[in-house]
Amino acid sequence: MYWLLILPLSLVLGLHYKSLPFAWHIRLFWIAIKARYRTTPPLFLARTSPRISRSTPHLLLDSLPIGVDVFDDRVVEHFKVGFDDGDFLGHLSNSCYPKNLDYVRMSYAMQRLPVFARDGGWTALAAIQFKFLREIPIGKRYSVRVGVLGWDDKWFYVRSEFYTTLRSKKIDEDQETIHCEATSRHCFKYRRRTIPPWLVFATAGYSPRSSADRRVNWEKTEGVRLSLAKRSRGGKVNLLDAWSRNVGTEREEEWMRKEFWDLAGWEDRRKVATDEITLSI
Repeated sequence: MYWLLILPLSLVLGLHYKSLPFAWHIRLFWIAIKARYRTTPPLFLARTSPRISRSTPHLLLDSLPIGVDVFDDRVVEHFKVGFDDGDFLGHLSNSCYPKNLDYVRMSYAMQRLPVFARDGGWTALAAIQFKFLREIPIGKRYSVRVGVLGWDDKWFYVRSEFYTTLRSKKIDEDQETIHCEATSRHCFKYRRRTIPPWLVFATAGYSPRSSADRRVNWEKTEGVRLSLAKRSRGGKVNLLDAWSRNVGTEREEEWMRKEFWDLAGWEDRRKVATDEITLSI
């Protein structure tokens, strides 16, 4: 007789497992745990290895966006529309778009900005605008990619696309269908202090594609962190704390200013994108 109760209960749990209590939290923080594992050097690898950053926190250089142009970089996560993701019409519910976008934004923050995260930085969402183009039916697999559009001294803007791919036999390549576009406005925070986006992107290792030396921002970051370590007790380094305490004071250092970093190659594209975005969000 118990199967009369167990069977329907199992069916309900199986169809709604992504909506169970704490399911969202577990999925979100699992992304952070995986990203931390991928960026952390294995124990058997010597700290003097050329594969590891010279400054603390020691990270695998292959896992960082060193020399990558921030405007060319994309992070992609893959999903499938479950039964509990659907609305009464059998499509991905509008409420699930922002929920699933949380996972992709977490993936971007932890994969591309691990130094910022380990220094205690976090990202705040200020506004988001969705443009729904086509429905995604239940059972359909889809992907979400995110990339930076532009920034000013406080805000940075992110474009997210929900899309599906279909293999075309005629042209022998994948064809994409965009189902939804989202534009969001964020700011970087350390405690209650706003950190300018240019500092976060430069110290993450990003550099403009026009740079003669694509590693210049990362090499400067390593130099700054090593210098801070020599002057700190116990060799502990927190670049965000040093910036937030000293910028705008008599203790302000050269690296705390824009001119220190290689940012010129981003200026035109950043300004154009930011001017266009602020009109619509």
